[in-house]
Amino acid sequence: MKKLIFISYIIIILEIFQLQSQDFVKVPELKRPVMDLIGILKPEEIKNIERKILQLQKEKGSQIAVLIIETTKPEPIEEYSMRVVEKWKLGRKGIDDGVLFLIAYKDKKMRLEIGYGLEGVIPDAKAKEILEDYVKPYFKKGDFYKGIYTCIDVLIKLINNEPLPEPVRSNTVLIEKNNDFVGSIIFIFVASLFHIVSAFINFSVSKLKGFILTGLDIGLIFVLALVLPFWLAIFLAVFPIWFITLFSSGISGAKSKNSINSWGSSNSWSSSSSSWSGSSGGFSGGGGSFGGGGASSSW
Repeated sequence: MKKLIFISYIIIILEIFQLQSQDFVKVPELKRPVMDLIGILKPEEIKNIERKILQLQKEKGSQIAVLIIETTKPEPIEEYSMRVVEKWKLGRKGIDDGVLFLIAYKDKKMRLEIGYGLEGVIPDAKAKEILEDYVKPYFKKGDFYKGIYTCIDVLIKLINNEPLPEPVRSNTVLIEKNNDFVGSIIFIFVASLFHIVSAFINFSVSKLKGFILTGLDIGLIFVLALVLPFWLAIFLAVFPIWFITLFSSGISGAKSKNSINSWGSSNSWSSSSSSWSGSSGGFSGGGGSFGGGGASSSW
């Protein structure tokens, strides 16, 4: 009996040393909301999921991240998941409203890690329900995109029902809004000058044609400048009228085209400044904390 106990101790000690000798899976750097390290999602699918995640962060302040890796072995998925959130720090500091959706493809395991601030609206039982009832059926069929998208959709609906503090509006956002307004004014002014010249040329050919073209120009300029992205407004407002003017008055196309392209390129800053900074990169955690709340499942 004593010999059996001694052998058992030796086996346990050897297993501990073997586990320690194995290299744990490295936690990757957080670079974007969806980190697919094995390529099971298409680029357009990743963009669709990220669009929902970034919209949530913009409107609510909460952060969701998806990590897809091959395996977490030799660690259990729960331990690896905690290492990820401790490094990434998803969610806002002090509010702790972050969520990690971890998928270990080869292990056929998945886990939702829930930040402290969201454990009330997404308790362990609810997290388990999401994985079992909403995600697992899709994963078993091999439809990982639909499973992940559905999971994110359910999480967002739950988070939106939680009375969390509103996200802080940074100075960058205010500057971008001011740039949008200034860009619209610049567009209206420059496009108006261009269309006055176009209308004058068409008046010389036909007064009726000139009046019609001028009226359309005025409405088109204001609507496009205030509704559409800057570059699209330029294309839809300037190019068609230049095209009409070219063929109705016989003006040299090459010269007009060059002048339009040069004007558009000099104002390209307005297009880039109007986009939200969060969607163009630089995704990182906000200092949120996790306490092990969540659930695991397999498929």
